[in-house]
Amino acid sequence: MKDNNGNNEKELLYNFISSEIDNINKENRKPGWTKWAILVSMATLFWLLFGLLEAANFCLKNIALYIIIFCFIYDFFSLIGNLLSPQLETKNRFFYTNEDLTSTRFSLLINIIKYLMLIILINNFVFVLNLTLLKVTFFINLILTCIVFLLTFIKIPLYLKKKKSQYLLLIYLFYYLFIVYKVLVFFSKNLSLISIIDLKISLTLCAIFYLIYLLSKSWSNKSIRSQLLLIGLRKDLVLKDTNLKEIKERLDVILDGLKVSAIFQGYTDKYLIISEEINQISDETEQIVYELDKLLSAKGKNISDQEKDLAERYIITINEQIDKADILNKKLGKILNRFILITTYFKAIINQDDVDEILQLFNKINIMSKKTTVKTKNVGSKIKDIMSRLKSKKD
Repeated sequence: MKDNNGNNEKELLYNFISSEIDNINKENRKPGWTKWAILVSMATLFWLLFGLLEAANFCLKNIALYIIIFCFIYDFFSLIGNLLSPQLETKNRFFYTNEDLTSTRFSLLINIIKYLMLIILINNFVFVLNLTLLKVTFFINLILTCIVFLLTFIKIPLYLKKKKSQYLLLIYLFYYLFIVYKVLVFFSKNLSLISIIDLKISLTLCAIFYLIYLLSKSWSNKSIRSQLLLIGLRKDLVLKDTNLKEIKERLDVILDGLKVSAIFQGYTDKYLIISEEINQISDETEQIVYELDKLLSAKGKNISDQEKDLAERYIITINEQIDKADILNKKLGKILNRFILITTYFKAIINQDDVDEILQLFNKINIMSKKTTVKTKNVGSKIKDIMSRLKSKKD
């Protein structure tokens, strides 16, 4: 009966993983901007651009100004889109930045190039309008994009506080609205600056750059990573004698992310390993102290030079062991400090289940800490006794 239940559970799990892979495939096959469609559109726009450049006179300064304005308008509507998009329920899960954001590197790099180009255009071509505010905006966007780009190479837990992020976007929106107002006022007073041919060229250039951005996003499909992980999981389920519980845990992480308690588990394991090393050092030190005590007790007050040298080597070894234990104790202190930082960072998404699991981990640490403290005290008291006896013999 157990085998049948196990096989049924394995089959259900296999079917579920397969359905998730199929859903990703269907999503990727949806009609839209495919790589070929983007490349053909880019070729058409380049053909149109060359025709515009050959057919008429144009003003580089006006084109630079229009490109800056169009890019700002695009960012403005993207910001509105982010504010109006439905907010997904915040889960008490997280992903690591070097895993979750890796697929966005190319598109982030394109955005970095975009903002650098816009700042260069403002500095070198546009003098008819004071674009200091726009320059500041593009510089802020550049810094933020660079930070996110760097995060794709660093392993940092990532989760979003939805309410706080929405408030920041709202503040940014009002800032954008103010700039839009200033630009509109400027053009209403300087209608002579508007040139149709310059508008066409700048719009074509912006469209080409946007297609390059779309192409970078199509090459940076985040779902491909999930699909590969699911395929690997299904392979392990079929070909390897992997525990079903482990498969379920891995599947849960792929779909929803890691639990907060997973980080605590990692640091708890480190704490327990280091504590075991300290206990081992205590045991070794206790054995050395025992040998030294036996040497001193057997000879009374008359110790030969050879035995004196042996006693000194024992003492040197004891001091080395104490130094090792001190270094490991400092590591334990750092781990405990990490626990405080992690708790503060994840405060917004820790739920009751996480609290229960974290308390169980802390209980393990508490038990090990007591065991380590008792061993260290016993060894310490024996070392003090030996040192006092050595001092009395010296006297």
